[in-house]
Amino acid sequence: MKIAIICSCADPGRDGVGDYSVRLAAALATDGHQTLVIAERDFAVTGSQPLNGQRDGISVLRLPGASSSEQRARVLADTLESFSPDWVILQFVCWGLADRGVLDPPLSALLTALSGRRVAIYCHELWLGLERGASLRHRWWGRSQRASILRFLAQLRPALVMTSNAAYRSVLERFGWKTRIVPLFSNIPLRREGGAAFRALLGERARPRNDTVMAAVFGSVYPEWRPQAALRWISKEARQRNRRALLVMAGRPSARGEALVQQLARELSESLTLVTLGEVTPEVASGLFQEADIGLPSSDWILLDKSGVAAAMTAHGLPMLVVRNGVSFRDVPDLNVTHAPSVFRFDVHRPPDFDRLTQARTSPVDPLPDITRTLVGALENAR
Repeated sequence: MKIAIICSCADPGRDGVGDYSVRLAAALATDGHQTLVIAERDFAVTGSQPLNGQRDGISVLRLPGASSSEQRARVLADTLESFSPDWVILQFVCWGLADRGVLDPPLSALLTALSGRRVAIYCHELWLGLERGASLRHRWWGRSQRASILRFLAQLRPALVMTSNAAYRSVLERFGWKTRIVPLFSNIPLRREGGAAFRALLGERARPRNDTVMAAVFGSVYPEWRPQAALRWISKEARQRNRRALLVMAGRPSARGEALVQQLARELSESLTLVTLGEVTPEVASGLFQEADIGLPSSDWILLDKSGVAAAMTAHGLPMLVVRNGVSFRDVPDLNVTHAPSVFRFDVHRPPDFDRLTQARTSPVDPLPDITRTLVGALENAR
């Protein structure tokens, strides 16, 4: 099968969906499919000329975001005509396709370039304001996004709609789009030597491994994430076992994330050791997930399956403690989302059993081959 994958940006290590697209294409190629990745609106490309290159043995075409939509669409149409794919998979993030995530004016040039193609769309994101209690500003903004996204779907007429999680599937199906869940995979591959690389970077900033309970935070954190109560609980449980709590934060947090780090340092300095590593290599990130006792994703319980960080923790067998549990969607208020037994909710009034949590580590496994087969099966069944 010949499969073209379209994302908005493919700047290595700087765009999660772009990295996901390249790794997916490489996995499909391993299974014998011909693949091509096209970054349709890549503002990391300077100048006005498309950038051809290769990543992981996959041909990647990056179209400059500064070019007009008509110019990019002409190159896209010509490239698809030359490649002649059986399927085009659009990795959909509204923010990547339009300023403010509002597809208005309609993406007519992109739609024309995809006309006559067998198109599948993978919805990584939907619109703002889905949650109960969302701000008036987000609800107003989200209404514009929703109208433009639903119009885009109606004009695109994809043969297959996919997403990563049950919450988004329920929302899409409420608006008439039958949706298939294809799980995310980890963008942090398992590196067996990663533990040594992580320990070397950590150095003397932490006590010997058997004297600590290590919690791991990776990547961006959201302002709604409030881990203080959970961290105090972890610290208390660690002290009862003659151990000290260690919180290791790695990756590129947002500006609000940096502020949260400073807040945690002030509030919890007496109860735990906080170490911030900043941006790290995939090898060190893999080592962090292998060495930690508890993963602390910043996503909410019902949207955990759309988190690449959570997918990475799962692939490394790291138990997770989910601090954000209060989100529900207005459109699907009764949605019940479950996760694997190694994923625990935190409730300050009824916290989980600490020993059960820290002993819930599973064997690392790369889910990518199974996910790739699920994706190919969904494409074949959509024929």
